[in-house]
Amino acid sequence: MTQKLTPTLSLALLFVPMAASHAQVAFSTDFPNEESYTGNFVTMPSSSATLAWQSDGEGGGYLLKTGAGTQSVIFDTSATGGSGGSRADNAYTNVAVSSLYQQNIYGLSMSTWAHVSDNYRSGYLGYFSLSSSSSALLRIYDSNSDPYANTVGTVLASETVTGLSLSTNTDYLVELIVENDGASAVDFTLTLWDFTHTTSIASVTATDTTSPVLQGQVGLRLSSQTIQYSEFSVSPIPEPAATAAIAATLVVLVYVCRRKALGC
Repeated sequence: MTQKLTPTLSLALLFVPMAASHAQVAFSTDFPNEESYTGNFVTMPSSSATLAWQSDGEGGGYLLKTGAGTQSVIFDTSATGGSGGSRADNAYTNVAVSSLYQQNIYGLSMSTWAHVSDNYRSGYLGYFSLSSSSSALLRIYDSNSDPYANTVGTVLASETVTGLSLSTNTDYLVELIVENDGASAVDFTLTLWDFTHTTSIASVTATDTTSPVLQGQVGLRLSSQTIQYSEFSVSPIPEPAATAAIAATLVVLVYVCRRKALGC
C-alpha cells in the first residue's frame, strides 16, 4: 500500500538553507495609489523633469514622467517609510528588475539602475530607447554612472536592433538581469519583451570584469519627454548554492518517498 509523505518530511523543503539572496526583498507594484510610489522610492534631483503618480480613472494608476530633463528614482523603502521591504533593499546581488512602460513618441529612453551605492552616486545602468517603428537601441553602462547627477559612465555594450515592428503608446516590458560571477565579474542581460513577458523582441549582454560592484540598490532612470510606467518589479535570483541545496533536498525527499512506498 502506498503511503503518503508525512508532514515532517514535507516541511524539510521549507527550511532549506538559503544563500545571501534570501535576505533580499522581492517587490512588485502596478502603482494602485500614490503611496505605492512615494512610499517605496527615493527621487533624485532633476532640473526640469517631473515623475508623479496619476490616476487611471478606473481605480488604479501609473507613473507619468514629463519635462525634457532626466529623472532617476531608487527603490528604497527604508528611506521613505514604505511597506515594500527593509534595508535589504541596498543588498541586491543576483537580481532581475523589470518595468512595464510606454512612450508617446519615438526617440525617448528609459533605463534601469542596478547595484547602486548607498549614497546614490554610482551604479550600473541598462539603457533602452525605442528609436523608431523598426529599430531599438540597447546599452549597458558601467558602475561609474551616477543616479544622483543623472549621468552615465562608460559603455560596456551597445546594440542597435533593426527590422522590428514597434509602436508608440504601446506597453513594453524592459528587464535587466544582473548576476555575479564569483567576486571577479558581473554579468548583464538587458531585454525588451512584449507586455506579456512571453516574446523577446531585442536584447544585449555585457560583463564587467574591470571593477565589478557586487551589490546595491535598484531603480529607474527616465529621459526626454512623456513616458508612462504602469508596473515595476524586482526579483532576487537564487544563487547557485541555494539552488543546489533545494535540488539536493528534493532528491532526498524522492528517495524517502520511494522507500516508504516500497515498504523499506
